[in-house]
Amino acid sequence: MKSNFFESSLCTRRNVCDQCRLHRDYREVIDSQYDVPEIDFECPHGIVAEEFTCEDASALDKMINFAGALSRQGKARLEKRKTKASEAVQAKRWSLCKAPCKRWDGANKCGKCGCSDLALKISWATEFCPLGKWLKEK
Repeated sequence: MKSNFFESSLCTRRNVCDQCRLHRDYREVIDSQYDVPEIDFECPHGIVAEEFTCEDASALDKMINFAGALSRQGKARLEKRKTKASEAVQAKRWSLCKAPCKRWDGANKCGKCGCSDLALKISWATEFCPLGKWLKEK
C-alpha cells in the first residue's frame, strides 16, 4: 500500500506546491509512489492552482496544447488503451471546471489550456487540466 503524499516530507516542505498542482509529469511520479486521488484533488494546505499562474494561453500555446492532446490520444489508440473518459469522470471534470475556476469562460472554453472545445478535452481519457484540478483517467 502506498503512503499518503500529503503526510510525506515532500508535501509538508511546501516547496513543490506549484509542481504538485500544475505539472502533469510531476503529479504522475507522485501518483506512482504515493496515494493521491486522481481527480477531486484538493490541497490539504489550501493551495489553489490559480495562485501559481494567471496568464491565458497564447495562440502558440493553444496549438502546442492541441497537438499534445492529439498525440496522447493517438498513442493511447496505438497502445490499445482507454481513449474515452467514462461518463462519471466527464461529469466530475465538468463540475471541477465550472466550480470556482477563473479560467473557465462560462461556456465551453478554458483560458489556461486554450481549448475552444472543452467538452472534447473532457471526454478524452488521456487529457488533464493544466491547473491540476483533474488528471487523465487511468
